Amino acid sequence: ALLILQRRLQQLDEFDENRPLKFSFGLYQGNELREKLKAEYLKGVKQIVLIPTQQNIAQYLQRVKNNEATLKANHTNVEIKQTAQTQQYLEPSDTNPQDAYNALKAYLMMSNPQYMDASHLSDQVTRFWRSWLDANKGQMPRADMIQEAEQILSYAMTLANDKQFPILDADSQLVDQTRQVLLSVIRGMPARDRVYNEIKMRAAVRFPALTVNQIVGDANKNIVLGSYALPGVFTQKAWNEYVEKAIEEAADKPTDTKDWVLNSRQSDDLTFSGSPEQIRKQLTALYKQEYIAEWRKFL
Repeated sequence: ALLILQRRLQQLDEFDENRPLKFSFGLYQGNELREKLKAEYLKGVKQIVLIPTQQNIAQYLQRVKNNEATLKANHTNVEIKQTAQTQQYLEPSDTNPQDAYNALKAYLMMSNPQYMDASHLSDQVTRFWRSWLDANKGQMPRADMIQEAEQILSYAMTLANDKQFPILDADSQLVDQTRQVLLSVIRGMPARDRVYNEIKMRAAVRFPALTVNQIVGDANKNIVLGSYALPGVFTQKAWNEYVEKAIEEAADKPTDTKDWVLNSRQSDDLTFSGSPEQIRKQLTALYKQEYIAEWRKFL
């Protein structure tokens, strides 16, 4: 039923983009219909996608708390940053600080729309929704289930910043305890990595995720398939308009950053760690490494 609603919405989207002149000047009533269909569609997304995902993330974060000692032991070898594995569906580890940070970020986004990052939420829903899908697929072949789930997720995430997108309640105690665990872990992180993560976070707000459909267009969407949304920070536009300049500024002067996920503020001065040119090269190398990894997943 959810896919049927989605296809109707996509049909209205396509018609609106190519609307004949005779439906202009107030004669077109499709927008009102679309708003009603969208409201019902997002109710379904809330029940079938978001609530099961949130429940699984909450259970995971509780296990993170139980593994605090192991997380602290792992912090020297694992950087907390946006996922860059070539595999698209890795199970989150409750002893990996990076996985815990990414899960907490998605959990908070579901209750705080001002922080919404569709690309990140899509990645985390993919990881935490899968177990619910497996448990509720009934007699449907798993390959068909995955294909339909990817279609729903791909379209639903295009609505992530819509004012009607569902907002879920968060467990404030769970959030606080997870933040405390992760803050104790990242105090030993290099200043360079903290600065780099701040650059990515700010870029993610400014540059939307990129999908295959946006590149090839509706006419070719059945020829070239792909559900992965490329983070906007790793596009040429983001590099030209923000990232390159932000790296230059970080290399030349101290930064004062606030991490909304952990609700913490950190001042870092990378100028003590080397010349501006050295710092610029290090930050650029981090970016290029992740840029390549993300495009490999996308392609």
